[in-house]
Amino acid sequence: MKVIDIMTSDVITVSPDTSVYEAADLLLGRRISALPVLNADGRLIGIISESDLMRRGEIRSEKRSTWWRDLVKTDLRQASEFLRSHGRRVADVMSRDVVCATGRMPLREAVELMERHAVKRLPVLDGHRLVGIVSRSDLLRALLAVEPSAQPSAEVEDQTIRQQLLEELKARHWAGSIVANVIVDSGIVHLWGEAGTLREVDACRALAQTIEGVRRVASHMVVVKTVV
Repeated sequence: MKVIDIMTSDVITVSPDTSVYEAADLLLGRRISALPVLNADGRLIGIISESDLMRRGEIRSEKRSTWWRDLVKTDLRQASEFLRSHGRRVADVMSRDVVCATGRMPLREAVELMERHAVKRLPVLDGHRLVGIVSRSDLLRALLAVEPSAQPSAEVEDQTIRQQLLEELKARHWAGSIVANVIVDSGIVHLWGEAGTLREVDACRALAQTIEGVRRVASHMVVVKTVV
């Protein structure tokens, strides 16, 4: 699955000259957490989010500075902080270093970008043109869309299930080293083995559930404390 498959295409945007109050009204009214900022040529130049509007002089939530902190701050940094908390245009407070995705980017890469840069959404570009935005909520919707059904769509032979599971266990050393035996009966997988933690037992169960045709997993594995 790729970004283009789950992104929101109808993106609400603002210009750098939009007032911060209008931006706040849009965020609340449309129930969104961020707005891409486009210049007159339609190019993405920034993004304004709820967090950009949290530190405001109007509501006395701006950062309080002390004389000794001001000593180590440059004039530019102090001016920038004042502008972000008192500026009235989107351009004054928006984040300019925007992390973006492309429509053909696999979801795994998009999630890695979100985690690496600690952001909750990614504008999606086609060249320089904004074509969508993908957020954490879009990923949750994608998860629900592929939720496995209670019953497998097609019958899979027990031996096929067992063989595929054994191959998956072998490919993962942490699993293959603790699962002693696997028996499959009418799509129900039975696992035997010894693990060092309950977490490892649960991981083996989750691995078995990824095999096509598995109806249920019955774990008979035990947790054995290692004696040091």
